[in-house]
Amino acid sequence: MIKKSIYPKTSRINAREVTFTVTEKIDGSNLVFAKLNGELLICQRNYIFTRDELDKHNSYAGLIGWLEEYGDTLLNLLNEKSAICGEWIAFGK
Repeated sequence: MIKKSIYPKTSRINAREVTFTVTEKIDGSNLVFAKLNGELLICQRNYIFTRDELDKHNSYAGLIGWLEEYGDTLLNLLNEKSAICGEWIAFGK
């Protein structure tokens, strides 16, 4: 008889030698800022808005105030026909 070991033995970890890090995934709402024809576009859900088209009924909470403060800077930093994608971490609508 031939005895074969298909899976190698896994070394045990000594719990006294291990440091654990607990993390939490924070989920936001998908948001994209894009620059096209020199204009800042805000893409959220299934819609693309200009800054003038955003209002409290169609934008994420706090987004309009954030754009008032940082929108011009963002527009100047974005290259034409480029976009930056991320998550808007704020309380719902």
